[in-house]
Amino acid sequence: MIKPTPQRALWSLLIGVILLAGLAGTSLAQDDGTPVAHIDWTTQYQEIDGFGLSGAFKQADNLMALPEPQRTEILDLLFSQTEGAGFSIVRNLVGDSGTWGNEIDGPLPSIRPTEDSDYVWTGDEGQIWFMREAEQRGTTRFVSTVWSPPAWMKDNNSVIDGGSLLPDYYQAYADYLATYCNGYAEQHGIDIYAISLANEPDFSAGYSSALWSGDNFRDFVRDYLAPTFDALDVQCKVIVGETSGWKENIVRSALSDPAAAARIDIVAAHAYDGGIREFPLSYEMGKRIWQTEVSDFHPTDPTMKSGLRWAKMLHGHLTTGQANAWFYWWGMTYKDNEEALINMNLDDQTYLVNKRLWTLGNYARFVRPGWYRIEATAHPVPKVYVTAYHDPITGDFAIVVINDNEAETQFELALDGFSTAELVPYRTSATEDLAQLASIQVGEAAPLITLAPQSITTLVGTAIQ
Repeated sequence: MIKPTPQRALWSLLIGVILLAGLAGTSLAQDDGTPVAHIDWTTQYQEIDGFGLSGAFKQADNLMALPEPQRTEILDLLFSQTEGAGFSIVRNLVGDSGTWGNEIDGPLPSIRPTEDSDYVWTGDEGQIWFMREAEQRGTTRFVSTVWSPPAWMKDNNSVIDGGSLLPDYYQAYADYLATYCNGYAEQHGIDIYAISLANEPDFSAGYSSALWSGDNFRDFVRDYLAPTFDALDVQCKVIVGETSGWKENIVRSALSDPAAAARIDIVAAHAYDGGIREFPLSYEMGKRIWQTEVSDFHPTDPTMKSGLRWAKMLHGHLTTGQANAWFYWWGMTYKDNEEALINMNLDDQTYLVNKRLWTLGNYARFVRPGWYRIEATAHPVPKVYVTAYHDPITGDFAIVVINDNEAETQFELALDGFSTAELVPYRTSATEDLAQLASIQVGEAAPLITLAPQSITTLVGTAIQ
């Protein structure tokens, strides 16, 4: 994904009319009629791999070119777990040596630009810098996606306008991906956690793109990628899917083949169709589910209206979709639209922080990789959305509550299977950005939680069991 098209614009309109399905559960009211939300420590769902964003297509370079203190301020806003949103995964572009685009928005060099060339390890300085800066702020996972194989491997001899990987180059492409994964560790000291074979393989675009069928994925993974990664001891996890809409259709052929399925670690999809669906075969096969890209092309809305919209979508993907990881598209961009969390003005070197950064930060800063989602009453009050997460080793937990009502809303919080001495609230509202509020002392009675209008509150604590 890089530029809007009529098809994409239609999909982005659908995002605003999502029907979110919650987990099972209607709240039980106390005798006095107060709604109650139950959090059950013992009922555990998916492990959380993290929350991500990208600096692809030279947006990392644009940030790197900003002066101080703006550059450091933006990095802290994206990745700091004390001053910012605390995102925990960076998603990168695998360069393809395309010639479309321009200096501030375009492709990157390939590590093997021609069939006869040696591997080249320069040209990706912006993304490498971005990963290292994120790592200094606690981000531990870096993933890379191929938008297109190099032109010399494709049937249209171009990185744009779709085209497909030629079967005669399946082995060359497997070697290429293996060399990328191992090379970034050897050449740059960066461990790539996972590699994605194709970005939006169902979508032909005037920027870097390539078309794949489900059978193409099956044959390539089974017959070329798996044996090559095994032979070269490639530790990167393999991502397959990344269709433009939230669906698993394109991976079903590969998941139905035991040899191919064994080498697929993550099933990924984007969310430009606004869908919130289950991935039944992926669940059955024990695969991780990642939502790896979503944004919008409308003029940027810095308000809580936008912030709540994206938070509710995230809630749906974590509950109904059972996603293990969730990514916004760009962390920052020069564009004046909703493709990023922070909008940079490259002319006057200023930037705009949107509320969606903070509302997503209500999840990303507190719910860390390795935590698990646990049972929560999803809707104790109409237009209130609740999810809960814990670290089963340390006992730390976070309860994220979205209040989409325009009035103050209350419910009682029942902690089942654990207790805590206090809850520390962090709230994002029209006037607050992850503001730490006064602690709520927890006794024998269920504490009363008061939610500000149009807000998101994360309640954190440590369990006593």
